[in-house]
This record gives sequence, structure tokens and C-alpha cells, in this order.
Amino acid sequence: MILVVGDVADDVVVRALGPLAASDDTRAEIALRPGGSAANTAAWLGALGTPVRFAGRVGAGDAARHAAALEDRGVDARLSADALAPTGRSVVLAHDRSMFTDRGANARLSPSDLPDALLDGVTHVHLSGYALAEPGTRAAVLGLARRAGVPWSVDPGSAALLRAAPFTAWTAGAAVCFPNDDEAQLLGEGAAYGLVVRKRGALGARLEPPGAAPVDVPARPGQVVDLTGAGDAFAAGFLAARAGGEDDVACARAAVAAAARAVATVGGRPVYLRDVASVTHGHKDREAITRVNGRECIELAVYKEGDANTVQLASGARAAAACWLWRQCGAFPSTGPQTGGGARRARRAPRSADALRRRSNARVSPHVPHR
Repeated sequence: MILVVGDVADDVVVRALGPLAASDDTRAEIALRPGGSAANTAAWLGALGTPVRFAGRVGAGDAARHAAALEDRGVDARLSADALAPTGRSVVLAHDRSMFTDRGANARLSPSDLPDALLDGVTHVHLSGYALAEPGTRAAVLGLARRAGVPWSVDPGSAALLRAAPFTAWTAGAAVCFPNDDEAQLLGEGAAYGLVVRKRGALGARLEPPGAAPVDVPARPGQVVDLTGAGDAFAAGFLAARAGGEDDVACARAAVAAAARAVATVGGRPVYLRDVASVTHGHKDREAITRVNGRECIELAVYKEGDANTVQLASGARAAAACWLWRQCGAFPSTGPQTGGGARRARRAPRSADALRRRSNARVSPHVPHR
């Protein structure tokens, strides 16, 4: 069990749809998402299948909502409700991770919010650097980490915090520190930690063990939609792999893989299909689509756009499909409904799965419909 302690917030994520117009209007997509660096890390750990518990403080009116959001990602959420301060809030510019932050109830995290019962079954404690910003929260959080008697890690989270405070002195003895490049320069050589794991964005990760040569791990290529929470997912990926017994290089690979997932969606937490869509066809409906005369078949669909060159390619693909189907089972493709400029659908006559295995490299199950 990993215990994550720190900030939880409501994020307003702003994704500009064009160049920023200073002192004027800029069209944008604006999304409201649950956030906070520590809570994001906990959510990613839960999504990665690692047992995780989270402790933090929110406004009283939001406690149930934030607990449900975390529990939906597999987190054991232990939230304290603040009757005086609102939940923390951040406005995040998705293109460069610039943030405007109101810490709200996060700044009032106290020892009473972090009882020893939180440590039951815990094998690692992870701290958000934001929780060290105020003297009271810092004493509470570091006190918990040190009396836990297990390895702990810290994510600085903000170069601005490091410039204004003796962060290294506060966090010396942590097993792992997760700075980005700017934060790492402010931390210095990192001898205070068992391992420094740099978050390097498009450059991937760098492992910096004390007294040894650094090791670079490349980033995972992919679409970048929103940088919010990438570092939180990175830390979660590393800690999840370490909890599973992986070595440091494998942990770094898991970290960059989680970060790549994070930047592909809006907001700082993992997105599930159920968050954005609903399934309208069940198994029986799908089975009916992919059967001919009540028996299993394979459906081949080739879609084309309106461009002339693409139309030519689609026609060639259909001809190739016709030849393949004739060689495999003596059937020509039929033309189905035309959508989106003309979808060509080819179906073969029913044939046994064993015959298909002998005649092609296709993987076919006699019980599962295929497309």
C-alpha cells in the first residue's frame, strides 16, 4: 500500500484554440476537472492497479464529491472536511502548464488530519512538494513521513517553491525525489536523496543515483493535448513499478509510459471510456452484425475520405481484399452501405476457424465474433 499525502483541488483547465491574444479575447476550450498534484498521483496509482491511500483536506461541501472521484480510480480516500476554507483551486493553461493557484483548505492540513491509522499496511509514503509550502502543513506531513518507518518520496512540484525555501534540507533522506529539469538545477547534485529521477518531458527521464553515472530513458511518442498532471502520472508510474519489484530503469520506463498517457487527455487524472462515452451495442448486437446466416464470419471495412488519391487507394484495397477472399474461401466481397464518402465492406462466406488458421495468419476464435 502506498500512502500519498498532499494537495487536492478543483482545476479549471484552459486549452487555447489559437495564439494567445494579450489584453484581448482568445477562443478556448475550458474544462473543470478534479486535480491537485498529490491527488492526481494517487488517482494514477489506483488506475495502474497499485493499492493506494490518499490523505488531504478539502472544503466541507466538496468532501463527498472529491472522495467519490478518487475512489472511482481505486483510491482509499481519507479526506478531512474544512468548514472554514474552500477546496483549493487552480486555473491551468494547458499549453505550457502555467498555473494560478489558490491553496484553500490545502493550506490548513494539520496533524489531526494525519493520524497514525493512515499508516496501516503502508509500505511507502509519497509527498507532494506543495504540502510543504506552509510551516504548519510542512511539520504535519514530514512528521508523518518520518514516523512511518518506511521509504518515502517527494515531488517538488514547483520551482518557485524551491527558490524561496530550503527544500533540500526539509526533504533530505527521501528515498526518491522527482524534480523536473528546472527544479533539479535548484536542488543541486541531489546527494540528499537515495535516487533522483528527473522528469524531462519530451526527453523522457533521467536516473541520477548518488555517485554513479546518470541513465537516460527516452520518452514515449504520442499526441500531446494537455500537460497538466504529466509529472504526477510520471511519479505514479515509477512508484507503481517499484512496488511491483522492478529495477530503476524499468521503473523509469513505466514512468514515461504513464506520462504519455496523461498528456494525451485533458486534465491531470486518468480518463476511462465511461467518462466520455456510453456503450450502445452489447455483445449480442455485435454478434448479429458479424454473422452471416447465423454463422460466424469476418467483416472487413475500408474507409475512404473525399480526396481523389484516397479514393484510388480505397479502390485498390478493395481489389486486394477481393483477391484475398477468393484465395481463402472462394467468395467475392460485397459492397455495403456507403458512409463518410463511401465505406466498402467485404464479407466472406462462413468457414471454419480451423480452415482459416491453416490458410492464413489470422487469429480466429470459433466462439468470438471478429471484425
